[in-house]
Amino acid sequence: MRTATLTLTLATLLALPPAARAQWTNDPYNGMAPVCMAPGEQAEPLVGRLESTGYTMYFWMDYRIYQEPRSYYQVLNQSGERQLEPDGRPVVDGPSYWYAGVTAALADGQGGLVAVFRDARNGEEDLYGQRYDSLGNPMWAPTGLPLVLWPRNENTIFRDFAIDSLGNVFIA
Repeated sequence: MRTATLTLTLATLLALPPAARAQWTNDPYNGMAPVCMAPGEQAEPLVGRLESTGYTMYFWMDYRIYQEPRSYYQVLNQSGERQLEPDGRPVVDGPSYWYAGVTAALADGQGGLVAVFRDARNGEEDLYGQRYDSLGNPMWAPTGLPLVLWPRNENTIFRDFAIDSLGNVFIA
């Protein structure tokens, strides 16, 4: 009796469908969705979710050939299709500054997200922020809003941030 029960249980488990797996299949190389195909190196990825659309926003440092390093971002829909320019958009729309990259991204509770990034546009590494709408369009100034500017205490380090139900951003 015990053997029959065990055999029936195993047969039932084997008959169940396999666990679901998320995979986009529009990249002929690995079956994954390409976020950026620009020549050069893309590194230091960071992911955020645009809750109202279900889209995913990707940030990375981009070391494109013959360009200064910059932070870029791309939005992918649920099918893995890029929603912005094929190789992404720069986080800061303006002259080429040295960017240390996006350090955090958090859903804003209003369908978009807020990203915090380090930027040395003034000769010192400062903290800036940018709010994006549900489709990945910047909502604040084209170069982001300054959060902590030099001169500051040399021990000033970005730790975390939070967003309240009214959309206010608090930086620690």
